[in-house]
Amino acid sequence: MPLPDPGLKQALWEAAEQMPVALSIIDLEGNLVYYNEYATKILERKPSLLGKNIRNCHKLKTSNQKIDSILNQYRQGSLQEHTWSVARDGKRFSIRVAPLIQKGETKGLIHTAMLLGPDFD
Repeated sequence: MPLPDPGLKQALWEAAEQMPVALSIIDLEGNLVYYNEYATKILERKPSLLGKNIRNCHKLKTSNQKIDSILNQYRQGSLQEHTWSVARDGKRFSIRVAPLIQKGETKGLIHTAMLLGPDFD
């Protein structure tokens, strides 16, 4: 969808940086290409991880199997979103992954993580 106002692109960028949801973009090879400010707070994202494979950030074999499965699905054209919850360091997160589509082609995935508090159990 084209942006109706050229200034909207900047506003959307600023909103992505400020939203209280960790937002990450990962390419089809599994490399981290973007994360927002909130991701540094709840997912420990840092500049040294940009361009690195996210598989190296996951200790569990099952996590890397899930990553591989989702990336393979997206490489084959799947548009399915994936949602799950995970507990780490005494915190619970809701994770959602969806394909990143640009000009009709899947270019990677959008990964969001939301910290769940006791009100969301």
